[in-house]
Amino acid sequence: MPEPTAPDADAERASLAGRARNLLRKHRDTIAAVAAAAAGALLLGLAATRQRAAEDDEPAPPARTLTPAEAEFEAIVYSVAEHTARLKSVTVNGFWVEAEFRSNSGRGSWACDIYFDPETYEWDLYVPYGAMTPRPFARQIRERLVEAAAAKEPSPAG
Repeated sequence: MPEPTAPDADAERASLAGRARNLLRKHRDTIAAVAAAAAGALLLGLAATRQRAAEDDEPAPPARTLTPAEAEFEAIVYSVAEHTARLKSVTVNGFWVEAEFRSNSGRGSWACDIYFDPETYEWDLYVPYGAMTPRPFARQIRERLVEAAAAKEPSPAG
């Protein structure tokens, strides 16, 4: 008695393809719904990411109203900053200045803090490894503060 033969490989592939088509027809709506849900979730995720990025770009409102002296100080600092070489960024908070300078090589940067006494205009510099770059910046700010104070003083009657 002859042994039964295995089904032909082409016939098996045709059978599998037929079953796959039947499954696709049967579940086409389900597959479309899952694909639509995945695309919607992806779009919502992208929109949320863009919204967060847009919110991060918006400047935060000031925590409090500046006093006239602080507002004048801030204007002087930003004015001096415009003409300071290697200054990358500057932030003013009251009489505290945070500045970031480019390194000599231009490949990096470093930050420093300068505190100005609002009555005497003396300053304290907090800088890494004794860097000299912020000193002229601080001196120019102090000179402008002294000039502004002198302009406010009434001239002696005579």
